[in-house]
Order: sequence, then C-alpha cells, then structure tokens
Amino acid sequence: MWNWFKKLLEPVQSTTADLNSAADAGKSFGQFLADGINLAMAPLKVLISSIKWVLEKLDEVKQRSEKTRELAQSNPAVAAAAGNYGITWKPAPKGNSAADIAAKYTGEYDNGGYIPLGKFGVVGEHGPEIINGPAQVTGRRNTAAMAVAASMLFSGYQAAAAPLQFYYRRRRR
Repeated sequence: MWNWFKKLLEPVQSTTADLNSAADAGKSFGQFLADGINLAMAPLKVLISSIKWVLEKLDEVKQRSEKTRELAQSNPAVAAAAGNYGITWKPAPKGNSAADIAAKYTGEYDNGGYIPLGKFGVVGEHGPEIINGPAQVTGRRNTAAMAVAASMLFSGYQAAAAPLQFYYRRRRR
C-alpha cells in the first residue's frame, strides 16, 4: 500500500522539480533581459545628461552676453576692447555686389598684418588663400625664418663617427 501511495505522488514531485527549474530559467532570462536593456540604455543616459549640460550652458552664455552688451553700452572703452577679440556690435557688410565685396576686402598680406573682424584678405605661400578676420597673418619671410629656426632647434643630428665601444676579452688560464 505504501508503494502504491509513493507511485501516486511521484508525478507531483517531478512536476514540482520541473516547475522549479522553469522558474529558475525564467528568472535567469529576466535578469539577462534586464541587463541587456540597462546596457543599451547607458549611452542614451549619457547622451541625455550631455544635452542637459549643453542647454544649461547655452542659458549661461545668453545671460553673460546680455551682461557684456549692457557693460559695452555703458562704457565705450569696453566696447572698443571687445572689438579686438571678435565681438562687434555693428553688423558686417552684407551683399554680393562688387561694391559690397570690395567693402569687406582688406588687401593682400604677403608681408603679414592684421585682418579685422568682418573683413577678409588674401594670404598664402603656395597660391592664394582667402582668410576671414579677425586674424593675425605672419609674413612669408617671418614664416621661413621660423621654419629654419625650428628645424635647427628640434632636428637631431647624427654623430660623425660611431661611438667607441670597448670590448673586454676575458683571458683563459
């Protein structure tokens, strides 16, 4: 009778083991899926935080620009100094006519010089290059002199003769 009762409960015990293994498999699959989602979301979280930082900085730039504009309007010396650093309060000449382009052209800078903000000039050692201001242009002769100095300072030279290497021969006795 006892054996009959044990045989009756065997399917229940095997079903319990199957259910436990299925639960463990489901748990490990869920953990794997959650880890995969977290791995995929990590770059997105970094991107979102970077965008938030940029937006905060844009607001700060706007506030500082307004303060700079107010300071420049109240103090003309500040406005004049700001023009040397790429800030101007007057609009650059616009238009595509010959007169408009000529108003922005400052000349050729073979000997070096300064191209002001909103203007352009022609420079170049190996053909013409158009450069927009503000820009400080180094002349052709100064560039050549700096290149020679750099090559003399930073290039290594080889020794005229190979260094002496002493070879000691051990005497056998």
